[in-house]
Amino acid sequence: IPAEPLFRSVMVPGAEEALWSMTGHGIVGLSPAELSGLRGTGIPTSVVFGAQDGSFAHDSPAETARRVGAGPPTIIPNARHLTMISDPDQVAAAVESLAARVRPAP
Repeated sequence: IPAEPLFRSVMVPGAEEALWSMTGHGIVGLSPAELSGLRGTGIPTSVVFGAQDGSFAHDSPAETARRVGAGPPTIIPNARHLTMISDPDQVAAAVESLAARVRPAP
């Protein structure tokens, strides 16, 4: 099945904002209250995006990081969507970097 027909409904102006709006109704594993409170939990967060991800707007990594209270996003060069599958080593490095930043000093 060609990917384009599957994604046509989300490849229109306003689709990404609409998807974010839908999170107000909760997402798998998080209630609306938990989602809105994510920024204030103190749980370390990080956003990792593929530099060539055509599924989201160019400013989506920074906007996503802002929404969840993360620092600047990690952008993986030459990677597309689903970077954890196509570039697992780089995603693991980003997670390790986050862990190193929040790990208590010995």
